[in-house]
Amino acid sequence: MKKVPMMLIIDDGTPITDVFPMSYLHEFCDLMQRYGVRGKFSIIPMPTGHGDLVNGIKGHDKALTDQWLDTVRSRLGGSFDFCPEILTHAQVVDLETGGLLPVLEHEWSRTQDRTTMAPYIARAVELLTQADLKPTGVTSPVDFGIHVENEYAASVALAFDKALGQKESWYFLHCRGYGYHPRPWVAYDDGERRVVSIPSNCPDRFWQSLDNPDDSDAFVHKMADQLLTEDGTAGDIAEILADNGWPVMLAHWQSMFSGGRMAGFKALKIVLERIERLLGDRVEWHSASELMRKTLDAASQRTCHPEE
Repeated sequence: MKKVPMMLIIDDGTPITDVFPMSYLHEFCDLMQRYGVRGKFSIIPMPTGHGDLVNGIKGHDKALTDQWLDTVRSRLGGSFDFCPEILTHAQVVDLETGGLLPVLEHEWSRTQDRTTMAPYIARAVELLTQADLKPTGVTSPVDFGIHVENEYAASVALAFDKALGQKESWYFLHCRGYGYHPRPWVAYDDGERRVVSIPSNCPDRFWQSLDNPDDSDAFVHKMADQLLTEDGTAGDIAEILADNGWPVMLAHWQSMFSGGRMAGFKALKIVLERIERLLGDRVEWHSASELMRKTLDAASQRTCHPEE
């Protein structure tokens, strides 16, 4: 039986290691390797907007930043695609002066078009490339681009072409809360460049651990059950599969850490064990670029065979 592709999205990755210790990163990498998980891992190129991954982040030891990046690169590279979560995930950077503007990136995007967004995205792509983390797509901070999505998709295409000469790319914008999408789709195609929109159709069920100090087994299993129950018959993943979709799970770097309690991380571990035990013959882990490629290939086949 042909296996269904699925992937894991990790948002808000940041090398500020006094907030998230290196031990957490290693535990995460251990878990991903244990279950053969693939997906995409966001990295914020300019955390706090003061400094960047390449030249150092103000107030933080550059050696620790480099250590974090080396670990991400060596232990997650090949299984996860890296991508910028635009530049700061906070205030907009003035590309000419390097200063911060008094507006958040996702709010700024609402009144922009490809002439302004493409250079902004290209700068984020360039920073990750300079950090030896060649990106294949981008992640929207909050809902960056959702109000001007056609222009946003074109901007992603232009940014990757300009920064890397790359003609195919993807973006993550849509979440379950913004609408239901069982599979990715081609969001932009100008005959030369193509961009795929990869939605998360399984919400971040671990986010509730940020507001709830409970780290009991009951709470951890409740979060896991929302994604996939012990018998595999219910939960977001089972629902997506029943709808002939491709399960794309969403988690945030902070939602798994749960303020140091690791409740979200424990729930993720349970979910991955259940996927392997119950769905191992039905699903297959994919990176973002692999999911992009499947989507583009499927679109090309439909173009060649319209009767299908």
